[in-house]
Amino acid sequence: MKYWIPPYNPPPWKNKPFPLLTLSTFIIFINSVYFLILKFTLKIDFKNYIMSNDGFILSSIIFLFSFFLISAYTLFWEIKKTLYIYWCFWQADLLTKWIKSKQDNLYLIYSNIISNNPSIISNFNNEKSFEKTELKNRLIDLEKEGVVGEERVFYIVKLLINSIKDIKISKNENYLIIINSLFEQSDFIKNKLKSFFDDYLNNCEFIFQKKPNYSKQLNLIRKKKATTFIFSINNYSLSTNEENEFASLIILSHNQEKRFLKLFQPMPFNMDNIDESIKTMTLIQQQSNKDIKQVKFIGIEEVNSNNIMLKLRSEKSCQLSLENHTQGCFFNEYIDNYKELSIFHLLALIYLSRFKETSQLLFYKSDKNYYCQTIGVQKSHIDNHYWNISKPLFPLGTLLVGFFALISVIFKNIIDHVEFNSERIIMTSTSFLFTIIIISVIKKIYINFYWKIHFLNTLNKKWNL
Repeated sequence: MKYWIPPYNPPPWKNKPFPLLTLSTFIIFINSVYFLILKFTLKIDFKNYIMSNDGFILSSIIFLFSFFLISAYTLFWEIKKTLYIYWCFWQADLLTKWIKSKQDNLYLIYSNIISNNPSIISNFNNEKSFEKTELKNRLIDLEKEGVVGEERVFYIVKLLINSIKDIKISKNENYLIIINSLFEQSDFIKNKLKSFFDDYLNNCEFIFQKKPNYSKQLNLIRKKKATTFIFSINNYSLSTNEENEFASLIILSHNQEKRFLKLFQPMPFNMDNIDESIKTMTLIQQQSNKDIKQVKFIGIEEVNSNNIMLKLRSEKSCQLSLENHTQGCFFNEYIDNYKELSIFHLLALIYLSRFKETSQLLFYKSDKNYYCQTIGVQKSHIDNHYWNISKPLFPLGTLLVGFFALISVIFKNIIDHVEFNSERIIMTSTSFLFTIIIISVIKKIYINFYWKIHFLNTLNKKWNL
């Protein structure tokens, strides 16, 4: 859950402007004190003393001292301001990369369903058809052929595979075959299915699971980086009297070939803090907020689904343009009296329905935890988190310290009565350039090594890593 908490680590300082008034006041104060001391404290002729060698030395020392303080103060402000800008950039960069990582998605490139109810898609589309449908029920044909018990799993998979059309399946690619069912399959059926797929595909990895965890299975698919066939089969066994069967096939791919339905990472949804979860969901925007048209629920209690809808509609930062949210609030009962349907069945139905290109939110419950998954065909959106960061700062403090070094060398040469030839001028100018280079290098090292490490350490403490 902590990896779904936005990595906020704001700068520990305020963004202060250049202290022009403070420096101006300081310069006036230093020179006023210097003038008053010479004028009223020392019993000397002020005009003659200033023009003398001792007066020039004292004035140079006072000037250099005040200039040093001003340069040091300005350099300190420059470093702090630069660090503030860098910190804001690190924050924006980290937040943008975090959002991009949460916008990772799979593509649903095909789906099909087999059900004992031939009008299930019409029901899901809210279409009322008064004409009698005479669609062939392939599950009844299995009964006529005497296929019962766990044998039905094999033949349902076979029916779904043989119905694939409009997509190209290459035998030489790597494939992941997942077969989810309500009951544990015997080794006989598993081996029979493997043998069947070996005739179609060369490189297959098989996973058989009973009532799988959807989020964990989706993470596994994401890591495998292979085209994945997911069969979700709710069939009745010989030991039950259940007659309503529902089987689905969806094919997921990591590669985008055209405008396919995108399945984004499910986000853990905290029912105890719905407001914060919605803000995180709004920040990530796997689908742009303005594109979200529907909200569906599966396995979510009615009171919780009502609370979610209430918060979604009242959250100003969300601004969802919801058209309809009744579908799927009680998903099993809405399409028919099916039991223990999974989110895989819901995804297969959405792909076959008129809502295929509608961006929507799917809320579901798994292992007592709540999740929200975004699906849609639109491009993901990321706000520009860099727009309010100040432009790179002019190195005023660095230049002032460089000028201080230059002026100090010049005054020392004047006091020592050193002749300024071409060689001396080059050496004097070098002090200016050398000082700027040294300060710039130290500043870079100080900010990019010490403070960036400090930024990451403070962030880790906030994330409890």
